[in-house]
Amino acid sequence: MACTQLGSQTILDARNIEREAKALIEQGANYPPAPPGRRTFQLKTPDGSLSWAEGASGLPILLPQAEILALRLERFCPKPG
Repeated sequence: MACTQLGSQTILDARNIEREAKALIEQGANYPPAPPGRRTFQLKTPDGSLSWAEGASGLPILLPQAEILALRLERFCPKPG
């Protein structure tokens, strides 16, 4: 299945999330793994990566924003199968 072209706002959102994640990565932020039935999200950047559980409480606002972006991106290029 072919991927849809990303809109300008989606690209800007992704760049902002990447830029803001740098501070969390540099601080060595660490979040508990996902309990059964919840997704684990992973944000990878040139600076490093972060993993967190879907809907976990106490997350910096950036991470739920990244969750929403990830779900939006799934519509642009769905996984085969």
